[in-house]
Amino acid sequence: MDLIRQRDRMRRRIRATAIVLVFLAIVLGISLGLSHLASATPRVDRRELHIDQVQRGTLIHDIRGVGTLVAEDVLWISAETEASVTQILALPGTELTAEAQILQLQNPDLEHQALAARSDLNAAEALLESTKAELQKELLAMEAALVKLDAESEVADFEAEIDEGLFEQAVVTENALRLKQLKAESLRSQIKVERRRLEIFRESLPDQYAYQESQVAKAAEILKEIERDVRSLNVLAGVDGVLEEVAVEVGQRVNPGDVLAKVINPRRLKALLKVPEVQASYLQHGLPAVVDTHHGVVTGSVSRIEPSVQEGGVFVDVTFNEELPRNARPDLSVIGTIEIQRLDDVLHVGRPVFGLANSTIEVFKFSESDGIAIRCPVTIGVASVSSVEVKEGLQEGDHVILTDMSEWESVDLIEID
Repeated sequence: MDLIRQRDRMRRRIRATAIVLVFLAIVLGISLGLSHLASATPRVDRRELHIDQVQRGTLIHDIRGVGTLVAEDVLWISAETEASVTQILALPGTELTAEAQILQLQNPDLEHQALAARSDLNAAEALLESTKAELQKELLAMEAALVKLDAESEVADFEAEIDEGLFEQAVVTENALRLKQLKAESLRSQIKVERRRLEIFRESLPDQYAYQESQVAKAAEILKEIERDVRSLNVLAGVDGVLEEVAVEVGQRVNPGDVLAKVINPRRLKALLKVPEVQASYLQHGLPAVVDTHHGVVTGSVSRIEPSVQEGGVFVDVTFNEELPRNARPDLSVIGTIEIQRLDDVLHVGRPVFGLANSTIEVFKFSESDGIAIRCPVTIGVASVSSVEVKEGLQEGDHVILTDMSEWESVDLIEID
């Protein structure tokens, strides 16, 4: 009997244990099921999301570029002759007048050339003066000879007249009279020749001076060029402005054309912006722009567009139409926004993280009433810096999550706390 009772108790214990195990299995299954349901519909804290509402109205189509402020007036100073740098007399940031000296260069050969050129010029000038003196002396001799002939001609004419009277009185023979008359005629002919010779000589004087004058002019021009090169050893600013860069060091050897320094006008600045090449097709001269200098916002317009793409972008100049903040300076980093066009009466919403123009993307549309966000496709038209045009997929008043939701790309439904 005891054995039978022990078997019954054992069976009851086994049965109770089995019931407990089954119960635990059911509870565990329910827990796993609830956990699976919870993971199938993730929950996201609303404070971590950027939610915007679809609106109908005016959309400003704009593009953004980053860049720096640069000077509009820039003077690059280059070497005019071969030389070495002996002194740097001004440092970057120094305000300069046009006559302020920046560098001192040296070229001993050039100084020797200047002395030789001055000597050559003095010699050419002396030879010109000597030539002029010789020609003037010759001219005076010809004039004196002509005066003497005039006097002799007058005497001969007078003697011929006297002999004519004496010939009538039979005092002088006909042959003697004829000799006097021939002498007078010869002197008159000689005077004509000498006068013509004198005229030709006077007319030829400029031509005789010309060669020596050309030699003087040539020597003067050579000296002028060398002296200009000598003066260029004193490197001046050339314009009023600020020294932005000194491109050489003391002791450095420079050649003609080498850049020595850069002088700018800090009061005339423009923005040099880099616009992504995919948006460069929208750019046009004269488009309005707003530039944030981090010390204030300034308006302007597009004044120049680079014709080529560089480093994945197109560089654009924006000229300002109002005064810059006082602390604006060259090389200051800026952000510019260029207005392309204004679209009236269109659906638009804030720009999603991956919202590219003229594309179809997927976003989560949020319902305020039930706290659920559902994935839906949306067709985008124009995309500006902060907004996009909605072509299809959303209606006015819809709420859209703009935050990057790539973490939940495998689900279509999200609960928002």
